[in-house]
Amino acid sequence: MNHNTNNRCGAHRHQHFKFSKWAIGALWLAAQVLAPAQGSEPAPSGVPAPVNVTSRVLLQTATTWAGQPLDMPHGNVEVTAMEIELAPGAETGWHSHPVPSLAYVLDGELEITLKDGRTQSARPGQALVEVSQLVHNGRNAGEGPVRLVVFYVAPPGTPLSHAAGE
Repeated sequence: MNHNTNNRCGAHRHQHFKFSKWAIGALWLAAQVLAPAQGSEPAPSGVPAPVNVTSRVLLQTATTWAGQPLDMPHGNVEVTAMEIELAPGAETGWHSHPVPSLAYVLDGELEITLKDGRTQSARPGQALVEVSQLVHNGRNAGEGPVRLVVFYVAPPGTPLSHAAGE
């Protein structure tokens, strides 16, 4: 997967810091609850993990998988964690998101395609930051169902996705 971990654009440094703390915390929680973690790195807070608790960073990036800088909303926000399942052969339909979202694949093989033809695949145990404001389609590219958890941070009442053409 293409994750640029060295992009530290000064204009987005504040948003990146906020997103990184949220993303690492959310992914740490997802790793503890949804998938057995491996390794023995310190917890994302930098505090050593208690005995019999392990954690690992699944993703740390300042950009979406397509290279967009992360631009997080300001002011009051709410966090939504959504489990999504796509049956074999199913597609999400062309849509966009008004804010970046963080996806963690539980099962199956997900393929995301942008209108310009670029694609990104994700398999179980992988995390990616979805594109925002770009029309894309998600497709189950495998034999079994795709299950993923997607985390959104948006101002209260914000629709989390829009069908293409809306």
